[in-house]
Amino acid sequence: MGGRRMIKAAAVLITVGYCSLLVYHGGVTFNFQERPGAVQVPDLSIEPVTKTSIYNSGQNKNITLDDIFISVKTTKHYQYTRLPIILKTWFQLAKQQTWFFTDTENRQHQNQTNGHMVNTNCSASHQRKHLCCKMSVEYDHFLESGKK
Repeated sequence: MGGRRMIKAAAVLITVGYCSLLVYHGGVTFNFQERPGAVQVPDLSIEPVTKTSIYNSGQNKNITLDDIFISVKTTKHYQYTRLPIILKTWFQLAKQQTWFFTDTENRQHQNQTNGHMVNTNCSASHQRKHLCCKMSVEYDHFLESGKK
């Protein structure tokens, strides 16, 4: 009896381990869709910051918002849960400086970001080579922007 129980336990552990690997390596995809009860954030009235200054070694260096490049790496899995919150909150403070890098096309978000939604054509996986793929597209856009 004890041997049979051990075989069943081993089979369960192997199955759970295999399923975990599938999910971790992107072998299983999830279809997240907006549904009733999804996160709703009301429109906020936010005044943009136009100029600030920093102090470095006692020297005053003026930095304007136009000097900054903000990059947000996201994925299709979060386009209806996390992204709407960002678009309705702090994105309002720096619309021209913020770029979103994702792995899918979405015309609605493209319009909401004023064309600042970039499809990297990289995999949604979190494996190193796929994250490096997205990072290289982010870096290229940063260099092309001429920002500091």
